[in-house]
Amino acid sequence: MKVTHDDVGNTKVARYVMVDGRKVRIDRKAVEIWKQNPEATFNAVWNADRREFLLSGPDE
Repeated sequence: MKVTHDDVGNTKVARYVMVDGRKVRIDRKAVEIWKQNPEATFNAVWNADRREFLLSGPDE
């Protein structure tokens, strides 16, 4: 599942957001990358231990 800056809105802090009906944790690293490059795209990866989607990336 691809996650873009448009999917999460103008978030400025790490938090959970709904993307395509799934709860995705947006970490501080992603927020910092999106500040520098709003066009960056991340992959949402399922973490079975924490039972949540985490961001991996950004994709080039």
